[in-house]
Amino acid sequence: MLRRGGLDSSLIVAIAAYETEKATLAQVEARKCKLAEMQNGPPSPIGLISPKMSTVMS
Repeated sequence: MLRRGGLDSSLIVAIAAYETEKATLAQVEARKCKLAEMQNGPPSPIGLISPKMSTVMS
């Protein structure tokens, strides 16, 4: 039930919980990417390096 002139407090709490969960999931994903980068180095652009060009000739 909506109060006159504003949102019901339970709706506000539900929206805040949803937004908090979104922010938490984004932080977890960022930490996963950072950990992977620390372990494997930064990601290389796909398609920029072809297998033929990966060998250095002397």
